[in-house]
Amino acid sequence: MADIPVPTVVLGQVGTPAWANAVSAAVTELQAGPWYAQAVANQTGITTVTDLTGCTVTFTAVAGRRYKVTGVALPSGSNEQCTLTLTDGANVLKQQGNVVAPPSAETVVVNWVSNVSISGTTTWKLRIERVGAAAMQNNATPTAPSFILVEDIGSL
Repeated sequence: MADIPVPTVVLGQVGTPAWANAVSAAVTELQAGPWYAQAVANQTGITTVTDLTGCTVTFTAVAGRRYKVTGVALPSGSNEQCTLTLTDGANVLKQQGNVVAPPSAETVVVNWVSNVSISGTTTWKLRIERVGAAAMQNNATPTAPSFILVEDIGSL
């Protein structure tokens, strides 16, 4: 989280508009994430692009802030390629990662940083797709979850 000067209060001082704006900015900074969602159970039978159950985050983005999104999945399959995608709520691709899904779970990670201002209600989610003939699964557990993490990393 970025350092932000917190305005001081002087007894008997009447707050100016600039002081009120500084207080508002400090409160906004203190409310800024992180936002996290996870899957802790296997998701099986994945044959087409599928939302990872439990790996969706919706939050209120503040204009002028930069957000970092990290997604982690644990796919397994028949040694076929799988693609983990990070999308917005309308399934617009932001980032993707590819891995060959072996019979035992393999970790795939995606990262994305916003470089343009976004604001208001924002949704990001993880989707997974296998590229091949056999079904695959996501191997999430309580001790090794798949997850999505959104962090406010400062001003644009």
